[in-house]
Amino acid sequence: MKQVDRPPNNPKRITIQSSQECFSVDIPSAEHPNPCPEVENPSIADSQNVTNETVQIDSDEDDFMPAMKKRNVSESHTRVLRKVVTKRVKHEELPRQRLNVRCNPQDVIASINILNERQREAIRRKGFSSILDMTVDALCSRSHLQWLMDKLDPKDMTIRPGPGKELKITKDIVHLILGVPNHGGGKPLGIDEAVAASNLRAELGVAKDEFNVAFLQDRLRKGEDDDLSIRCFFLILFNRLLFPTASWGITYHEVLLTEEMHRFHEIDWCQLIFNDLCEAAKKWHNRITTNVSTTIYGCSIVVLRGAMATEEMEQNDSGPVFDQTPTPHVDTLKGTTISGSDPPLTEQECIRSLWDLICSKDIDQSRVVIDYGDYSANCMDIYDSFAEGKCLEDVFMQCFIECVRDDSKNHRRTLTSNRLILDVNVGALLNFEEQERHSKNPQPFDQNVLQNCLHNTLPALVNLDKCKSIMVPMLSRGHWTLYVINLHHRVIHILDSNPYGIQLGGTEWKDYHYDPIYLGGRKFPWARVVMSRLSKALQHVCPNAEFPKFGNFPLDMPSNCPTMRTRSNDCGFFVMSYMKSYDHNAGVISSFNQPDNSRDLRAHALHQLTFHRINKALPLPLDIQRFMFARN
Repeated sequence: MKQVDRPPNNPKRITIQSSQECFSVDIPSAEHPNPCPEVENPSIADSQNVTNETVQIDSDEDDFMPAMKKRNVSESHTRVLRKVVTKRVKHEELPRQRLNVRCNPQDVIASINILNERQREAIRRKGFSSILDMTVDALCSRSHLQWLMDKLDPKDMTIRPGPGKELKITKDIVHLILGVPNHGGGKPLGIDEAVAASNLRAELGVAKDEFNVAFLQDRLRKGEDDDLSIRCFFLILFNRLLFPTASWGITYHEVLLTEEMHRFHEIDWCQLIFNDLCEAAKKWHNRITTNVSTTIYGCSIVVLRGAMATEEMEQNDSGPVFDQTPTPHVDTLKGTTISGSDPPLTEQECIRSLWDLICSKDIDQSRVVIDYGDYSANCMDIYDSFAEGKCLEDVFMQCFIECVRDDSKNHRRTLTSNRLILDVNVGALLNFEEQERHSKNPQPFDQNVLQNCLHNTLPALVNLDKCKSIMVPMLSRGHWTLYVINLHHRVIHILDSNPYGIQLGGTEWKDYHYDPIYLGGRKFPWARVVMSRLSKALQHVCPNAEFPKFGNFPLDMPSNCPTMRTRSNDCGFFVMSYMKSYDHNAGVISSFNQPDNSRDLRAHALHQLTFHRINKALPLPLDIQRFMFARN
């Protein structure tokens, strides 16, 4: 059948085709045909922009590009860069304060590990045996603690994380979490703190500026169990865990608390810790938010564990809940609740639960969940790309590229080494004619703009000589594909998730990727044009790189390329998977784990973007952070 550039005479069939589907219908009457109206061919319209330009033939790259006159960057190209991966507008906020947290259980645990059995027994006699059994699997991040302190009402010491949810911090909660003595009612006698501190330093033989945890731990290593040595342990315990202040060094406060150790059994330590937390909550809510830094005082462990301890009140009336078996506990970093009746969430359950939470819209839609510096997204943005049937926005594709680059740099994936993944903006400029098709003042493609974009966006320290493949994510006519220049096999693989063939009305992959584009009055296959442009641009930007020109490499689609369900709009998520699973050595898709449904495919991508280490929004509020799995 002859291919023509106009509507045919005496038409017999009408065909409507999208990137994923094809519909054809016969014209019912041949005797009185209804001629198609004159429709402007978009490709011909594009050619009008370059009618005055001649085609330059390059023996190395083939003649798929018109020679362009040098000129300054046009407004049109700048507009494309803004349209593709834009910096999302962020609400004006006060500069984030540097957060200081002095509660440091790790120093206490390190000191416990120094103790010998005689020292431990002396501490048990003081009523602090529960502290010796303390272990901490993981600690929440500072931002997580900051969120809890914001929700803690200093008037009644109640954490209110959301409507209808109240977690009250009390003296009994302190006892449940820490297990320290809660009998008696007194406190250390009022004495001169400065004199007491001076006398203690003299007894220990230490200068004021050296009176710190490291010195006290060295004293414990001597193995003595006299009152002075045991006092060293309590100085560490009070300074680092129970009554932390703004100072890393030992202060008058800890000296005063340990001055009369023979009265420890007369002191209600839970009440003192609770009182100190009340003061810490008041200081937090009265802090000056314009300062460069701010400090969280008090025993933060109680705040972090308060929620779980509230539920345990009816189950257990004694003992610390750091890590007791079978006492339930919470790993505050992973966010997974572990108890005798509720098994921990599996990785797949965490992934699906995160997707369910955000895509159900049962969450504050303005909350920023993903922040990769220049690119950020709130819950509404995520819903518009990750909910079933939605098309993936380019900003998330760019964030995913940043994740893969980071994984490759840190050797987290074996298949991502020796490959270069180009920014989404590069693909947009290669497909510039489509961006300009509906412009009131369409501009022709400018090779200089593409070269500038590559120069500014190529990853730092990239060594093209070692690259075995170059990946280019392309968004054309609303459909995502991945072009892979396999330098090892000298072939260009097109990874396309469309189920070509019968499901698309007989449309083949070449029908889509070889769609003609008109340049200088001539037509060329679209895929050839974009690859030729890229080859020339890379050669110009990296003239010393010893990799071949690939404009004439054969184009092919791997036979094992996984495909999506029709009408699923999952093409962007398949491209993400292609990036991770393409093996340039074999030239095939390797280790592609295709989920059973669209939801799981989208949920995996969302989970990775949300909990990847380069996401600056981490840590997130509890309702989201709890779905983080340890392997992220």
